[in-house]
Amino acid sequence: MNCYKVLIIALILGKNNSEILLSKRNRDPELGKWSLPGGAEALNSEKDPSKAISKEVFSEFSVKFENHKLLNVIYDVQNEILRMYYVGNILGDVRITQPEITGETKWFSFGEALELDLAFGDFDKEAIKYFRNNFKF
Repeated sequence: MNCYKVLIIALILGKNNSEILLSKRNRDPELGKWSLPGGAEALNSEKDPSKAISKEVFSEFSVKFENHKLLNVIYDVQNEILRMYYVGNILGDVRITQPEITGETKWFSFGEALELDLAFGDFDKEAIKYFRNNFKF
């Protein structure tokens, strides 16, 4: 039986939906690189990914992830990972609650984010480009 890991990832919008929040990783893999926030932890207690992504964002930043929608699903064949990207806004100011995971956060324009050497290859970049080019929020 083939099994794959599922990750839920948040594309958090700010400033009139023209910026996105990235977090700098404080652990391996991809230590020190910027990435979209997310993970798999919340899926252990909440099986519905659309509810789990809210829990994931709250556990990392102590803010509510509101009005989120499924943006895209990308399957990483090489690593057998299903990446579910959600896009939405937050209510409140970001506060890092897990410094062992996240070193810092910063708002970037879409262009700035796409110029970075983001963690996890091109998967996050593909989701950012997809939103910028196709999704009206």
